[in-house]
Amino acid sequence: MGRGLRAPVGGGCARRWAEGSAGEQNAAVHRIEFFTYGANARWGVRVDGTDLREPLVDAVRGVWEAEDFFREKSPQEREQFLRHQYGGLTAEDFADGPDAAARHFLGGARGRLWDLATGTTVVLGCVCGVWECGPLYARIDATADTVTWSGFRMPYRPVGDVLPLGPYAFDRDAYVRALTHPPHLTEDPFS
Repeated sequence: MGRGLRAPVGGGCARRWAEGSAGEQNAAVHRIEFFTYGANARWGVRVDGTDLREPLVDAVRGVWEAEDFFREKSPQEREQFLRHQYGGLTAEDFADGPDAAARHFLGGARGRLWDLATGTTVVLGCVCGVWECGPLYARIDATADTVTWSGFRMPYRPVGDVLPLGPYAFDRDAYVRALTHPPHLTEDPFS
C-alpha cells in the first residue's frame, strides 16, 4: 500500500482517522512493537507493551468454553491451553522476498496468508509452527498516517465471528520503524 492511500469507507478507527473529522483527535493511538523470537525467527507483536497473545487469551476464552474437551480440563490446564494456542509467523511463511513481512503487516498480504472473502490477514499462527492449524486473522487498513488492526477472527472455530479484541490504531511512521527493525529474542517471551 502506498503512503498516499486512504482507508476504504467503513467503520471503526480507520474510518475516523481517514475522514479527517474533528472526532479523529479522539481516536486512540496505540504503540506497536514487532520482534522475532526463537530459532525459526517467528514474528511476535506487542501492543502498548503487552504481547498480543495476552489479551487474545481472554478474547478466545468464550469460544473454547463451548467445547466439551475444554470444560473437562482443570482450571490450570485451561489456562495453559489458552496461553499456548498461538505463535508467530515464520520467515518461511513470508517466502516471497525480503520485504514480504513488511508488505504483509502493512495490509499487502495476498495468497495463502490473506482471506479474500473477509479482507483479513493472518497475524498469528498455530503454536505448532504450521500457521494453517489455527490462524488468527485481522483486518489491516493502512493510510498515509495510520495502520489499524480490527476484525480479529478465528476461522476454524464454531464461532467464527469477530473476537472482542481491538481495534488498534497505530501511527504509521512508528509502525513502519517497528516493522523494519524488529529485535530478535532467543526465546518466546510469552511461554
